[in-house]
Amino acid sequence: MNDHEKRTYQMFVRVKNFGISNIGDFAPTSVGGKLIALVEGITNEIEAHTSSQVSGIGTARQGTKTRAQARADLRDNLEGINRTARAMADIVPGLDNKFRLPRNMNDQQLLATARSFVVDVVPFSAHFIAHELSDDFTGDLDSDIAALENAIDTQSSGVGDHVAARAALDDAIGRGVDAVRKLGAIVKNKYGDQPAKLAEWTSVSHTERASRRQGEPSAGVQAPAPTTGGQPPPPSGGTGPTPPPAG
Repeated sequence: MNDHEKRTYQMFVRVKNFGISNIGDFAPTSVGGKLIALVEGITNEIEAHTSSQVSGIGTARQGTKTRAQARADLRDNLEGINRTARAMADIVPGLDNKFRLPRNMNDQQLLATARSFVVDVVPFSAHFIAHELSDDFTGDLDSDIAALENAIDTQSSGVGDHVAARAALDDAIGRGVDAVRKLGAIVKNKYGDQPAKLAEWTSVSHTERASRRQGEPSAGVQAPAPTTGGQPPPPSGGTGPTPPPAG
């Protein structure tokens, strides 16, 4: 939530507590009672959506970090196969046009290249192993492909959860603001002859403004005029201090 949404949520909490404190004045089946229950439910809903949003952001960030590592691991593996293929191309027929590694590939192109390596390497696996690739280098390649695919899925899932929670949060806040507005009319009718209750409602149902930054002047307060070189500013319309008379 941004700062304004946090302040709006805090207002919902105050309104909820006001309703709980005065629940005896509003029958559960009355319009006022239903609105109080609605605000309470929306408050709980916002808490859940906020948790989902934070969780989604965390999952997306973790997926991004894991994805970067998985991408690097897979590319290193492909570069090892490409390097080895070039080294033995003059002694192993059929390698001239295989295991090429294009530059500047995105992740989908990298995965497609890796999958083609998995298929193309099978007839030559003994030669690659003889050139000191691991005995299970094809299994390692499969694992790196799966790791990058899983990281992409994790990142996408986190982003999707965050976006869904964001939309649900916007909807809940909108419904909450509308419920408080409607409840305000009922409260003012209910407590029209009780100034203390009306003052309490006014206090709990307002949304606080953002606090001023440190050093920022309050509205209507003029900042002091700057001085130059420690000297007082010249009089209005003047050009500076009057020099002392000569002699």
